[in-house]
Amino acid sequence: MLSRRVFLVLTILFLTICTTYIALASPTRPPGELSITVNISSRTLVLLVNGRVWRTYPSAVGKSSTPTPVGEWAIIQKGTDWGGGFGTRWLGLNVPWGIYGIHGTNKPGSIGGATSAGCIRMHNRDVEELYRLVPIGTRVAVIGPFVKKNVSSLQRIGQSSQDVQQVQAALRGQGFDAGFLDGRFGATTAAAVKSLQALYGLTPTGRADHNVLLLLGLRR
Repeated sequence: MLSRRVFLVLTILFLTICTTYIALASPTRPPGELSITVNISSRTLVLLVNGRVWRTYPSAVGKSSTPTPVGEWAIIQKGTDWGGGFGTRWLGLNVPWGIYGIHGTNKPGSIGGATSAGCIRMHNRDVEELYRLVPIGTRVAVIGPFVKKNVSSLQRIGQSSQDVQQVQAALRGQGFDAGFLDGRFGATTAAAVKSLQALYGLTPTGRADHNVLLLLGLRR
């Protein structure tokens, strides 16, 4: 029979091992500003702390027919009950032209491919960890080829669309701060348009009209 002292030592050792395992398996949220970068080409999702890599996870991205939207988004929704093909966790993004998010999967073999309808898939164990770490409001940059397209209509404050994102990207390309590439025409984008208009001697309305679209190379 084990002596009381030996039993106590073994108990303490067991509890120490369990505590260490739990700490390693369930990392606590690191101090600092968290952000996420999804790389379409490498099919990776990177969690950054103060701009430095903290975790890298494999992921799946959209098919060529249903691409993951390139841009600068934010997490606006967290859920645990989507189920099925969405796996065990859901992190919704503020893409204004559809429902997109980061989620788990019931097809782990798809991770690493371009296989989704536009969302970012992760292994369930990985998305569960990410879910614990990131709060609502976390910024998510999706990096990949950005296809330039013509914009045919006036864009102004209050609008949200892929056309607005085209305007934002073109403004940034010419050195103006148009804010996040999120397809939302807010005050920062309007201020950038005014700066462009003033530079070329146009009335600074803040609206991306025919002349602005021509200057940005978004209209012929």
